[in-house]
Amino acid sequence: YDDKTPAHLVPRDELRSEMPIRVGQLVWNGGSSGIVVSVEKDGTCAIQRDELLDKDVARANIRVHPDGAPLMVGQPVKARTGKPKCGEVMDVNQDWSYNVRYDDGSVELGVRRYNLGTCTLDSVVALSLSQNKGVGLAGAGGLALASELASLFPNLRSLELDSCGVGDEGADELTKLISANRLHSLQSLSIEGSPTRLTDKSVLPLRRAWKAVAKREAQLKLPATGKPHH
Repeated sequence: YDDKTPAHLVPRDELRSEMPIRVGQLVWNGGSSGIVVSVEKDGTCAIQRDELLDKDVARANIRVHPDGAPLMVGQPVKARTGKPKCGEVMDVNQDWSYNVRYDDGSVELGVRRYNLGTCTLDSVVALSLSQNKGVGLAGAGGLALASELASLFPNLRSLELDSCGVGDEGADELTKLISANRLHSLQSLSIEGSPTRLTDKSVLPLRRAWKAVAKREAQLKLPATGKPHH
C-alpha cells in the first residue's frame, strides 16, 4: 500500500480497481450516478447529479461506470432510454450534457451522459473534428476521449483536430496511443490552426513517437514551433 505496509492473500472482494477519474466521467456514488465536474489535487471530486452538486467526494467512495467516459463532438452514440436509435454528438455543453443528432433526423438537446451509450464504427476511416470548440472542453485539453479513439474507431486512417483547442494533455494522450501502436491504421494526423495550446513539451515527443512507428506515406501536421498559437 501507499504507506509501504504489505498485505498477503487479500480476498478479491476486499479490493477495488482505482481507475483514473476525469472531468466529464460518468460515475456511481452513494447508490446513484452523476458526472464528475472537477477533480482536486487531493483526489476528491465534485459530482453533479441533475440539480444537486456534491463536493469533496472521496475517491474511495466513487465507482467508475464501464461505459461512462466523456464524449466528444462527432462521436457515435446510442440512446439508452426510449426507442433504440443511434446518432452522433453535435455539441458538448458546459454542464457536460450533450446535444445529439440521431440517424432518423431528430435532435435532442441536453442529454445526460447516463442516457447515452457508445458505439464502435469499424467502417469509419476518416474523422474530422476541426473547428469544433467543444473538443477543447476540459478533459485531456481537447481530447477528453483520446484514450478511447482506438477502440471506437479501430480502422481510423485520418484524424483532423485543427482549430479546436487541443492542448499538451491531449497531445500526450495521442503520443501514448501512437507509441503503443494502438492507432495502427492511422496514416494522417493534423493538429494545426488557431486556437491551439500545444507547446514543445508535447509536440516534440509526439513527433518522435510518430516518426518511430509511421509508415512512409504517413503525414503529420503540427505547429512549426512548439509555442502556443492564439
